[in-house]
Amino acid sequence: MRFVRVAVLGWGSLIWHPTDNGVTLDLETPGLWECDGPNLPIEFARISQDGRLTLVVLPSSAETVITLWSVSALNESAAVLNLAAREGTTKNVDAIHGVRMDGSKIGGVDAEVAAHVHTWMSERPALSAVIWTGLGTGLSRWREKGYKDGFSVDNAISYFRSLEGDAADRAFKYLRNAPAQIDTRVRQNAKAAGLIG
Repeated sequence: MRFVRVAVLGWGSLIWHPTDNGVTLDLETPGLWECDGPNLPIEFARISQDGRLTLVVLPSSAETVITLWSVSALNESAAVLNLAAREGTTKNVDAIHGVRMDGSKIGGVDAEVAAHVHTWMSERPALSAVIWTGLGTGLSRWREKGYKDGFSVDNAISYFRSLEGDAADRAFKYLRNAPAQIDTRVRQNAKAAGLIG
């Protein structure tokens, strides 16, 4: 039987902060992230519970960035649960998305995103599956903050400008700490507006 190797995709705090919610992302080589992951539509588009604007897969976006990846120390089912626990989504394990080498999907993954990941994966036959966090933009939180139409780049910049105190500190720390290659439209506009260096 072939050894099962599961890749975990990352683009945000998994990279610089692998421990959260009391759980550490369990990687084959802790701290090792390869910089040649699949090109995916990632954006700072989700207002988190603590007020940060976090990175999520945004299937409707034409803009893509090169993601990062690492190999889990666990088999597929345990790797999914480990990622869900680290992300605080154990009550909604379907928020962990993925694709297997045979083309089958894990969670409610978007078909186009799954196809991109599968094409990337097909060039890495040692992998049996690829998983990632598949949270949406959280439209209800955008609406709670007064943005009736939800996420847009302009709304994201307006949201950053509205933040104060600890909420601003958390949000801008997350924006600055994202890997340099995750150079999204929101990040570019935040730099152009002088919100970050």
